[in-house]
Amino acid sequence: MTNYKGIWFTGLAGSGKTFASRYISKKMSNTFVLDGDEVRKHISTDLGYELEDRSVQINRLLGIAKIILKNNYIPIISSVYMNNKVSAKLDSEDIILIRIERDFEDLIKIRKIYKNENNVIGKDLGIEKVSCKKIYNNGTEEFVRKIDEIVK
Repeated sequence: MTNYKGIWFTGLAGSGKTFASRYISKKMSNTFVLDGDEVRKHISTDLGYELEDRSVQINRLLGIAKIILKNNYIPIISSVYMNNKVSAKLDSEDIILIRIERDFEDLIKIRKIYKNENNVIGKDLGIEKVSCKKIYNNGTEEFVRKIDEIVK
């Protein structure tokens, strides 16, 4: 991870973002895990799940990540949504963006949101194409090896 000062995972709900964040945090020192769900629960209580609100949310995550960087910690951020506007800002902060991909049929089995709710990225809201590194979570040790490659 010598080329980056932080990591931002994006991907559908259930794709493995939280697992990857926690895994890296245990392997590295001086990290700060910034989970989009936790920020939504404690800070972004005023936001819904429409695309405009999701855009506000990731801008807030970026702002908090900048504070983390100023305090000499390595932010490990995760969010379901990402757009090109915020993605472009990550380079100037030396934060690598990684999309975790997973078979959608697997996600339907483990996440009820794909069956019963609205304003869900990947279901009724599209995924904006952003330039980023991609890793596939196939639920095996190969996924863990790919995460290990990130911290080298």
